[in-house]
Amino acid sequence: MRNLLLSLAFMMPFCGFAQQKTVTVPAAGSLSTVISVNEGRTVKYLKINGELNGTDIKYIHQMTNGKSQLSELDLSDASIIKGGESYANVGALGAMYTDNDDLASGIFSECFSLKSIVIPNTVSSINNSAFSYCPSLSEIKTVANKNYTSISGILYTADSTTLVRCPQAKNLVKCEIPYFVKHVNVSAFRGVKSITTVILPSGLQDLNDYAFYGCPNIKEVISYAENPPFYENSFDANVVSKVRVKVPVGAAETYKSVEGWNGFHNITE
Repeated sequence: MRNLLLSLAFMMPFCGFAQQKTVTVPAAGSLSTVISVNEGRTVKYLKINGELNGTDIKYIHQMTNGKSQLSELDLSDASIIKGGESYANVGALGAMYTDNDDLASGIFSECFSLKSIVIPNTVSSINNSAFSYCPSLSEIKTVANKNYTSISGILYTADSTTLVRCPQAKNLVKCEIPYFVKHVNVSAFRGVKSITTVILPSGLQDLNDYAFYGCPNIKEVISYAENPPFYENSFDANVVSKVRVKVPVGAAETYKSVEGWNGFHNITE
C-alpha cells in the first residue's frame, strides 16, 4: 500500500502537465506543426506564442469544436498578421481573412469549448462579432494591451469609456454598466441571456445597434441619464414591448419623445 501511495504521489504532478501546454509557432501558418488537433482538444489551457495568420485561426477553430476540453486560450504573446487561408465564411461578408493586429468579424466565432481567452497584446481593433456564438465564453482578458482593458472579464477600450464586449456566458442578472462608460458598443451584450435588469449610468451617451439583442429575459431598464442616450435597435422588439423603463424625475416626457426610446410602451419616473 505504501508503495502504491508513493507511486500515485509521484505521478500526480505529471498528470497536471497534460492539462496545460505552451507552444511557439515558428512561422505564421505553421501552428499545426507544433500541436495536433487531437492534442489541442485534450488540454484545458493552451498558450500560443508567435505570429498567427488565417490558417492558424482556422486550426484554432478546429481545436475548440467537437468534444474539446480546451477551455482557456492565452494569446497574449501571439500576434495576428495578414495572410494564410480564410478562417471562416461570415454570412453576406463571405470568406474572412486575417489582417494585422485586427480581431476581425467571426475570428473566434463558434469556438464552442472556450470559456476564457486572453487577446494578443498587439491587437489594435476588434470587430463587434469577433466573439459571436461562443456559448461557453465567460471572460475576455487582456495582459498588456495598450488599446483595450478587461474588467471582471468584460472588454473595454483602454480609457474604459467604451464597453466593447461582454462574453456570452457571463453570468449577469443585474447588468449595471459602470459610471465611467459613455458608449456601449454594437452587440456588446448580445446573447447574454441571464440578464433581467439593465442599469444605465448618468453619463451614457449612446447605446448602439443590437447592444442587448438575444437577451430575452430583460424585464426592466433603469436609466440614470437625464438626457436620453442615443438609441438605435438596441433591444429585441419583444423586449421593447414588455419591458419597464424607469428614468430620472422629470425626464419621462423627454424619453417618450426621442426616436428609439419612444418605442417603449412603459416609461415611468
